[in-house]
Order: sequence, then structure tokens, then C-alpha cells
Amino acid sequence: MKFIVFTSQFKRDYKKRQREKGINELLDDTLDKISSGTVLSIKFRDHPLKGNYFGCRECHLKPDLLLIYTVTDTELHLIRLGSHSDLFS
Repeated sequence: MKFIVFTSQFKRDYKKRQREKGINELLDDTLDKISSGTVLSIKFRDHPLKGNYFGCRECHLKPDLLLIYTVTDTELHLIRLGSHSDLFS
């Protein structure tokens, strides 16, 4: 398991979304898989990003709920959480 690091922007993003039904369980399950090194299933559409988020990865927790993160040998950095329009506009 990797140590999870939350950026201040991720904390703000999460605070906006934490009341959504099932978000906590979905996020916990996904973070467990990522931090343990398990490959995410195709439904998460996990892929590397370009541009401003070069070096980061993105996965879809829901069709329009994205998690942007980076992984090192010892840490999982959670960068952003939100919809496409929240993150890329």
C-alpha cells in the first residue's frame, strides 16, 4: 500500500462532492486498487494526461466524475476530483 497524499485542491473538490450517493465507497475502492498496484478495469478508462496535467493519470469513477492522480514508488498523490467541465475548462 502506498501513502496517500491529498492536495488542497483535491480536498476542496472532495468537499463539494462528498454528499453524492456512493461517492465515498467508490473512491475508497478505487484508491485501494490504485495504491495496491492493481490494474483498474476498463470501465474506469484509466489513461495518462497531456497538457497542463502532463505526468498525471485520470480515471473515471462515474461517467462524468474524474479522478486525477499521480503514483510514485511510495505515494499516491490525489490532484483533482470533478467533472470534465470542472477540471478542463
